[in-house]
Amino acid sequence: MRGMGLTMEGQEGNEIVYDILLDQVWFATPINVSTYIRKWVSRRYNVHPLPPLVQDAWNILASTIYNNSQESVIGVTKSVFELAPALSGLVNRTGPQPTMLFYDTNTTVVPVLSMLFNASRQNPALQKIPEFALDIVDIGRQLLANRFLDAYNRLVVTYNDTSTTGSDVRHASQPLVSILSDLDDLLYTNEHFLLSKWISDARRWAQNSTDANYASFLEYNARNQVTLWGPNDEVDDYASKQWAGLVGTYYLPRWHLFAEYLEDTKSFGSSSFNTTYFASQLLDLGMKWDNETWGLRSGEIWETRGDTWQGQSITQPSYSARNYLFSWGGEAKTTGTIKYFY
Repeated sequence: MRGMGLTMEGQEGNEIVYDILLDQVWFATPINVSTYIRKWVSRRYNVHPLPPLVQDAWNILASTIYNNSQESVIGVTKSVFELAPALSGLVNRTGPQPTMLFYDTNTTVVPVLSMLFNASRQNPALQKIPEFALDIVDIGRQLLANRFLDAYNRLVVTYNDTSTTGSDVRHASQPLVSILSDLDDLLYTNEHFLLSKWISDARRWAQNSTDANYASFLEYNARNQVTLWGPNDEVDDYASKQWAGLVGTYYLPRWHLFAEYLEDTKSFGSSSFNTTYFASQLLDLGMKWDNETWGLRSGEIWETRGDTWQGQSITQPSYSARNYLFSWGGEAKTTGTIKYFY
């Protein structure tokens, strides 16, 4: 045998999974995962001394989130906010495109983030390692995505409760909007989570074409693939991405529209929620978004914004990942308040 390859649909995340799989073929016996991860982490961050907290954090990830034994969850879990908003059918999905969380956020993602932040204080050189910054944003992204699921569940319960009002629904929907806004800001701090790069790369294929519409056509296809994927949402959200810009200009407006519709219909009872009508509203929003041009609307930028570690400045909004651990690190209570962890 000369080598081994993979035919996965995407490889932009979870690098350690692919590394272990490809390395295993060169060993006659099963890889010792603990030893492999220890060496892998040391190579990935390559600072001396490497705080033991870093290895502890990755041991948690390896033994929980990266150790899925539930055969019904056959792929990477898709976050609920990436899907078309609905009152049912989004939570605990199994099979392809699953949404079921098979781990406890409060005993995995939260302590892992805390350990990594503490490690970066013990050795600030970690903050200069691009891979470390990427992992901080990636794990922070997962924290906010999981907190969105908690907030969504509370919103549905509030809406279906016959004793609640439209005002109660509005109050219950606010955390969803806040989380997506925070997530967009967090993703903007790292170059590997930008919708603008996806669009820029697509438009670049036009090169020096004399057809001024060709670049716009390429941008449309880039937008359409990660949203509707078809002229009429034939493969809706199949290729969804958690990217800065996509979260803020596409997912957030969809969920804001959902929240407004829930509030409007609450006074007439949950039976007044017209699924067909709302689906048409979402399709209109998606088709309009797919045909837009990036950079023309206020706030649509091409580069990163803020800083993963410190935020912009004292006088500007802070987009640091640590602030989101402050805000969303603790267990979200039914009242909507947050128990701070960090």
